[in-house]
Amino acid sequence: MERESWKHQSATTEQQRLIKQLTEDFPDAVNSFEYQDYINAQTKSCTQRSVIYGGSGSAGQYIGIQSSDGTNLMTYMIPRTYQQMTLLFSSPQLENGSYTIYTGGSVTDGSSFYGLYTGAIYDGGTQAATFTANSMVTQIGSASGGGNPGGGGGPGGGPGGWGW
Repeated sequence: MERESWKHQSATTEQQRLIKQLTEDFPDAVNSFEYQDYINAQTKSCTQRSVIYGGSGSAGQYIGIQSSDGTNLMTYMIPRTYQQMTLLFSSPQLENGSYTIYTGGSVTDGSSFYGLYTGAIYDGGTQAATFTANSMVTQIGSASGGGNPGGGGGPGGGPGGWGW
């Protein structure tokens, strides 16, 4: 118990600054479950790593994030074509390590909730970017703020904060 007492300490000044910057750059993030959790209890335990990816995407194209060991963290079907899109992904599975973002490919099994797949097998995508999640927020590509529609969290407290 004593080892985890840090979780109940107030958020650091740096964490507060980062949250302020994120909500200024991405106003729709205030609609995410993660942000609401932070507002309700501004402690160190409310933080998890996030990645902000900027790129383009085509309607019906899959985008996936996989860890260096091949574990699939997220699979999403892009709902329409975007010349510039911003993906904000946050998950407790996103730990300090190396990851690859893939686009295209195919999905088998699993189920979809507004394009977000759970329990799916994602395969055959083309590598779009690689990143190392060595800070609370990692930004790659050319992300822009103010996506529409806004954020939202995953069902049952799962990964969320996606916005296009």
